[in-house]
Amino acid sequence: MSILYSATYVEIKPGTHLVAVPSLVIDKADNVGIKLRADFIRIYNETRFKARECVKGPRVIKPITILIQKNGDIEVIPQSIDELIPKT
Repeated sequence: MSILYSATYVEIKPGTHLVAVPSLVIDKADNVGIKLRADFIRIYNETRFKARECVKGPRVIKPITILIQKNGDIEVIPQSIDELIPKT
């Protein structure tokens, strides 16, 4: 998956409680009319495991970007959106 093929994204800021992440992703998908192919548990677990260096205890300590694809899939990237998209 790639940011180029994403319908939208959610940037999770440091200080966010890990349990709040799935709701942020689900709300964003709902706002753009995408039916997610992921539930609360999958979003939570993927965030916890794929971005483990960005999480300490129950809190996010470094920015995480979650891409939402048009087909409803998600991709967790342990970087901020600013790091993913180079500035010109």
